[in-house]
Amino acid sequence: MNRFLLSIVLFAASYQAASAQVTWAKDVAPILYANCTSCHHDGGGGHFSLVKYEDAFNYAFSIQYKTAAHQMPPWPPDESYRKFTESRTLTPQQIQLISDWYNAGAPAGDTTKAPVKPTYSNLPELPANIDLKMTTYTVTAQNDIYRCFVLPSGLTQDEFITAFEVIPGNGDIVHHVLAFEDTTNESTVLDANDAGPGYTSFGGIGVNGANLIGAWVPGARAMEFPTGMGIKLHKNAKVVIQIHYPQGSNGKVDSTRIRLVTTPNSNTREITMAPALNYSNGGLGGLLNGPLTINPNEIKTFNNRFNLPNNYPKITIISVAPHMHLIGSKIGAYSVNAAGDTLPIIRINDYDFKWQGNYLPQKPIVITPGSRLEGWATYNNTLSNPRQPSDPPKKVTAGEATTNEMFLIYFGYTIYRQGDEDIIIDSTLLNPVTPDTITGIDNTPDAAIFSAQLYDAVPNPANSSTDISFYLPYQSEVQLEIMDIQGKTVSLIADKAVLNKGMHHFKAETSTLALGSYFIRLRDLKGVKTKSLLVTR
Repeated sequence: MNRFLLSIVLFAASYQAASAQVTWAKDVAPILYANCTSCHHDGGGGHFSLVKYEDAFNYAFSIQYKTAAHQMPPWPPDESYRKFTESRTLTPQQIQLISDWYNAGAPAGDTTKAPVKPTYSNLPELPANIDLKMTTYTVTAQNDIYRCFVLPSGLTQDEFITAFEVIPGNGDIVHHVLAFEDTTNESTVLDANDAGPGYTSFGGIGVNGANLIGAWVPGARAMEFPTGMGIKLHKNAKVVIQIHYPQGSNGKVDSTRIRLVTTPNSNTREITMAPALNYSNGGLGGLLNGPLTINPNEIKTFNNRFNLPNNYPKITIISVAPHMHLIGSKIGAYSVNAAGDTLPIIRINDYDFKWQGNYLPQKPIVITPGSRLEGWATYNNTLSNPRQPSDPPKKVTAGEATTNEMFLIYFGYTIYRQGDEDIIIDSTLLNPVTPDTITGIDNTPDAAIFSAQLYDAVPNPANSSTDISFYLPYQSEVQLEIMDIQGKTVSLIADKAVLNKGMHHFKAETSTLALGSYFIRLRDLKGVKTKSLLVTR
């Protein structure tokens, strides 16, 4: 090959490589604008802006590190278990694009071809008829603080909250907000006994019988319930907002607002927010292996159950909100109907108290009479827990304090009406979906699922054993096994077992396996699914 021809080939190769290079304008800006800048803009809750290329370049390492570690954007629910509205998740391809961009030196690309920069007004979204603003408060704590502010609703009659939004007074320091209704005078007394605006309370608001209204985290938009539904707000009730101010907020000022859309329409279907899965015992359910006590240096899982009586009407679940404290690490819930069919509700694989929320499914979840709600929660009371509040770890029991724990899963529900399962809460479902694009588990009880779903083993890495879960959308004969990297079966867990539609759980012993990498393989009548497994000691 002569030099002239060689130079043409090299030029063409370099041109092709340059055109294929990942850039901010072509690849990264669309990801940031769709998933990140609703918080990360001037005046937003993300503490710094990512709207301009210069902003993204300055934070390129943080963007790459946080997205690769699945820490940002914050979205705790496992989307392979159930999808919720307002989802903020990145695909593996998007995460890889960001890493490739960072590793290439975070190039700008042709900024004239970048998407139009989004604009944010930080103004209210709702035509609210109740606008409650807390007294201006200056944070005086050096560390994290959870401050509660009592806001009289001013209602002279019972009404229903059909939508609400939280507008932080200072987006730099308002980390998250929980809103409660107090129909007693307890919050007022607590407020009066604490100097300055509001009072300090971790966990809940320190009021027996307080009702959760909703939650807000940075990036969350106004929450609107399905048409004709609402949470009852009683006359003369107080709305108490609990605000988390993180470490570093000392000396800064806040005046957060909560805005409510309410209606006195007596035909409104009442949404009840109830912790049906909780750590009490007795009645229709509670902890199956309580009491809620976690010893020092212990990792422990608790199971929870609520039995829906046969004579109770069918219910429609509109929202779900799991709640633990600092040593909580995993939490989830599903339902099992009278026929034994299992319906996934929520799973959070890395629970973080600072990012808890109230989640609305894409469609309502319908629960039939005679069903039971099942929940599980894992607590890590060791120094391996990055949120461990005690060094050395101390015995943890149930309670309201920072160093206590809770196991609550709130369900926002109403009595079922014909057609509830067809209500679309998430507008993204209005787009046509084909079988080729369906992933995970649909949110309607009778949805057609096109293949079985195999979930990550827990724990993974495994020591002496691990739990394997999978969902079958139909009755099928299955084979479940662990294979080594050469494809040899080293543990046959289920061999041609005929299983019904629903969720299935198997415990796999790994104590006899050599240290190293393996694959979990699930084979059913319609195909094969695999997950990686690491065995350590």
